[in-house]
This record gives sequence, structure tokens and C-alpha cells, in this order.
Amino acid sequence: MTFSKLAASILVVFTNLISAQTDTTKTKEYLKALESLQKKDTTSATTLFQESIRENGDTPSYYELAKIYWQQKDFLLRNKAYENMKMAVMKDEKNIEYKYFYADVCQYFARFESVNQWKEILAIDSTQIKAWINLAEFSGKEFAEWNKSYRTTDIGLSPLQEYSNEDFAKAINYYDHALRIDSSNYDLCLKISLLYEENDKPQLGIPHLKKLERLNKADKNIYLCLGLLYYKSRQLKESFEEYTKALKLMTNYELEDFTLYSVKFILESTFPELKDKSDWQLRSIINRYWKENDPLIISDYNERLLEHYSRVAYANLHFSLPRLYIDGWRTNRGEIVLRYGEPFSRFRVRPEIKFVGEKMVLDPKKEAWNYGNFTIRFADLWMNGNFQFADDSQLILVDNLRRNNPTTFYPKFEGPIFDLPYQSYQFASKNRAQTDIFLSYEINFSDSSTTKGKFVDGYNIGLFMLDNNFNKKFENKKTVSSIEQTSNIAVNTLEMTLQPLSGNLAFEMERKKDKGVMAYHGKYNIRSFSGDELKISDVVLASTVETEQNINGAFKRNNISILPNPTKSFRKNDQFFLYYEIYNLTKNTNNITDFEQKITMQKKEEGGIISSLLSVVGLDKEGKRISLTSKYQTQERDPQMYLQLDMSKYEPGEYVITVTIKDIITGKEVSNQTEINWQ
Repeated sequence: MTFSKLAASILVVFTNLISAQTDTTKTKEYLKALESLQKKDTTSATTLFQESIRENGDTPSYYELAKIYWQQKDFLLRNKAYENMKMAVMKDEKNIEYKYFYADVCQYFARFESVNQWKEILAIDSTQIKAWINLAEFSGKEFAEWNKSYRTTDIGLSPLQEYSNEDFAKAINYYDHALRIDSSNYDLCLKISLLYEENDKPQLGIPHLKKLERLNKADKNIYLCLGLLYYKSRQLKESFEEYTKALKLMTNYELEDFTLYSVKFILESTFPELKDKSDWQLRSIINRYWKENDPLIISDYNERLLEHYSRVAYANLHFSLPRLYIDGWRTNRGEIVLRYGEPFSRFRVRPEIKFVGEKMVLDPKKEAWNYGNFTIRFADLWMNGNFQFADDSQLILVDNLRRNNPTTFYPKFEGPIFDLPYQSYQFASKNRAQTDIFLSYEINFSDSSTTKGKFVDGYNIGLFMLDNNFNKKFENKKTVSSIEQTSNIAVNTLEMTLQPLSGNLAFEMERKKDKGVMAYHGKYNIRSFSGDELKISDVVLASTVETEQNINGAFKRNNISILPNPTKSFRKNDQFFLYYEIYNLTKNTNNITDFEQKITMQKKEEGGIISSLLSVVGLDKEGKRISLTSKYQTQERDPQMYLQLDMSKYEPGEYVITVTIKDIITGKEVSNQTEINWQ
């Protein structure tokens, strides 16, 4: 045995001997010191504990003296706390209470010694759940520090993800041990769930939180976390339900902060007048903002609002600074998440010591967040976790973004997004104060995004009309339970009857099988057909028109069924029809109308004249268009018109078809047009 090893052995024996002599004895100085503490006389207590240590070397006095020193903010006194606890643990190696406190102190002076102490506690008693949780939290923090991080080297940035992955695996392992002891521990379930969320595995954290809900241990924070984890797992309905529960449990201050002031924050850079609005006025403006930006009215929740809730929850969970009394969404990083969501990608650079000349400088932790067309850089300038915009150039960039691009939102749905061709058509209603509107859409089962298998369980579909304040004026929602079409094309039609108004039209569909969605929103004006003036309806390009016979998917006008082609695309072998209605023709003394119909077809691109048509319908006076003119006399003031056109000799291309009606009796004219893609 070497001299050093022999000396170490003697020291251990000597230490154990002292421990055995003193640990079980409460010295008179120690007892007097405790009495002073009860009287809140820490000065006398400190003197007495020091005297007890000098005379007896008793371990409890080291421990109590360390606690007194630790309560002070002075670094030197805290260092004394560290030295005293080091002695206490050395003198009483099996005392779990001492080891926990020593581990807490070591986090400020020797972080990895904390890990050793927790492991030694578990070696003494493997059921110490606090030690398991402390180990898990330590590894979780290490994971957060190293995740997506790089270290600067002589050859550039070196990735550190391997270390991050190791820390994540350790943290989960420690949490699992703790869960075996207490599977319903509140802090434990919350923290492991957030760790899964931070590592982009939110679905694995949900069962732990739901367990607390089943045991009636859930509160506002649990429901907020559930809302965030469900949202990241694309379970949007469940996310909305959990956020709703959280909002009901918030105080008035928390509720206003979450739902009101966080929204005002992102809008007031564009609308400065919001600063002067009362809370009541602000709520009205914000409610309209959410309605205006709801991407899918047919769902039971507002996806844009759900995104905002998730941004606030994420920022508060990850960036809050309790020591500085700052909520996460009010920090610089929180603001960017609130405005633009989580970045597409991010990387972190670890702090390092650099030399500027002969001066040693600490280069702080840095983060860069990429949003595609811009990147935001942050730095932990004060090493307190409060990351701020890295420099003046970033402040200028963010200020420009606040004014010109205050927020962005990319809709998130539970299923894929797909497209459907559709067209709307307006006609006079029987009540001329109203307008009949038909919207026809086509599902092409040969398209990979709309195969028949994706519609096998049916779909929900809706047609909505909103006024300019986005208040709902009409909705036509229905469920199509199954697809019975035998061909590769299915055409269906929705309808509504409304008074003329200017507003916003929304046409939406949600498939039941895969939650795939289609949504079209836009400005829409409903025409007026009231009065006695000569008018014409929209012109419909139809695949089929039948009288006294129903057609599947068609809309019906009196006894005529019209099956539109929403794509407006026809091939040479396809038949196609024009359908439209004329209103308020004048009758002559014989109670007969007399009008002229002119159909003009012109290539959409400039100068497009098709020579092969000359023998069919001829050129007009300008020599640029091809026209067909017919005269009619009817007994109807409001005739329904349809005709089949033969375009077999037309060259392929896009054409504008214009229908012009001239009332020969009054000399008045009206016209309307449509487009066709002739293939």
C-alpha cells in the first residue's frame, strides 16, 4: 500500500471515529444555538455553532451553520456554507438529509458533485423519489443546453447533438425509475411530459398528464400542457378542449393576459390606435380578428386561435423568468414565437472564453432561429437565461418586422390539404328581393390527392356567407355519408338563397377518413335581380342539361336539370352546353318578347383567331372575334336558355365566351361571360 493510500485510510477511520463520537451527541452549545434560532437571533446562533465545532467537531453544527450561511446573498458566506456541508457529509456519509442539502449547494459550486450525491442517496435508499427526480431534472437541463447546439472550433462549428441525445436518454431513465415509485406524482408527470415535448415527442407525454386528470390532480397548468402536446401531435379537437378547461381555471388577470394582452401585443405595431382602446373595445376588435382569420369554419374550433394559445403556452413554459417576474411571451424569444410561431430550424452556440488582445472575454450563449426569409439571432448577454436580440442589427430587423410583417400563420390541420375545382352561379330567386346561389364542385377520383379510397367514409361539407365584419349570415352544412359514383368524376352542388350583399364566401370540406381538408375563402358579392331592368344570370358551362329528368349532382331550375363542369375544361369528344337565364324582357302588343342573342368566342390571349371557325360562324366587324347571332320570340319574360355547342373544329386553348342579349323592343342590351379551357 502506498503512503497516500495509507494516509487516506487513516483519515477515513479517523473521520468515522469522530462521526461515531459526535453525531449522536447534542452538545450544550448546539442546543443553545437552536434556542437562539427559535428567537431569530442568527448572530448568537452562528457564534454558538462555531464554538461547538471548535470544541466538539459535531456534525449537526456544521449542517446548521451551513444553512445559516446559505441564506445569505454574499458569495463568501455561501462558499462557507459549501465548506461546512462538505465536512458534514464527510463526517456522516449515510445522512440523506445532509446529502440533499449538500447537493443543492453543489449546484452553485460543483454541479457534477450534486449528481454524485443524488446517486449516493439512491445507493443508501433506492426509493428516494426526490433523488430520482433531481437526477432527471439535471439531465433534462443538460439536454436543453446541448440540444441543437454547436461548439466553435478552429475548423468551424462542431455539432454536439450526440451529447444531447445521451442526456435525454438519461433523463427519461431517471424519470421512469421515479414513476415506478409514484406513478401519479404531479411534478414528475408534468416534467417528463414537457421533456418529451421539448424533444419533439409530444405524444409520449400525453398519457402522463391524462393520468393526473383521471386522478383529479389536474389544474390550469396541466391542461395548458395537454393543450400544447395535443396541438403538436395534430390532435386539434383535443387540444381545443384542454385549452378551454385551462381558461376556465384561470384568474381574471391570467385570463386577460393570455387572451387579451398577448393579442394586443402582436397587433398594435400595425394598429397603433389599439393602445388607446378600452378593454371592451379591444375584445371586440380581437374577436373580429379571430373570425376573420379562421381558416376552417366547418370545424368546431378556430385553428388560428388555437395556434395563438399554443404559442403563448409554449413561450410561457420555455422562456418565463420567475426570478425577474417576466412571463415567457414578454421576453424577446417569446415575442418572436408569439408573432411567427416556432422557427423552421434553430441552432445554438455554446459559450466560450476568447482573447481580445491580452484581455480574456466570455462569448455568451447564442441562438439563431430560421424562418425561411429571415433569421433572428439572440444572445444570453447577462448569463441569466434572459436571451435578448443579439445586437443593433437584430433590433433594426425586428423593428421592421413588427411594422411590415407583424405576424404570420401557416394553417395546421389534422389531415392533409387538397384542392377541388368549384364554381358558383347566381340566378334570380322567385322572390326577386333575393338571389339563388349554387356552388358546384368536382371530385376527381383519378387524382392521387382525391382517390375514392380517401372518401370511403364520406365527408363534411359547408358553404358559408359572412358579412364584411365576418358575422355569419348563412351556412349550409351537411354530411355526405358515402360516394356512390361509379365513374371517376363526381359533381355535387350546394345552394343558398340570400338578399344581395357584399361580404365573404367560404367553401370547405373535411374528409372523415384521413381528416383531409379543402377550404376556399374570399370576397364575394351577391348580385341583385330586383327591379324591371333587363338582366342576365351567370353563364354556366354544363356537361349535361336535361328537361323533366333529374341528374345526380346537378342543380335544378324549374323543370331543367343542369350538371355544371366546375373545371371549365372540355376535350374534343366531350359535349358541352351553355345555360343562362334572361330576366325582364319586354312584351309587344301581341304579348310576345322579341330579342336577339349573340354568342362571341375569343381566344383569351391577344390576337388569337381560329381560321377553322370562319366557315362555321364567321368574323365580326372588328375581324377579331367569332360570333353566332340568333333571334328569338317567346311568351316568357324570363326565359331559361340553353344550347349545345360543337367545338370539335376549334384549336386547343383558353377562350372567353360572351353572351349578349338585346331586347329588340326596347333596344336595351345586357351581357355576361365565362371562360372555357378547350383541349
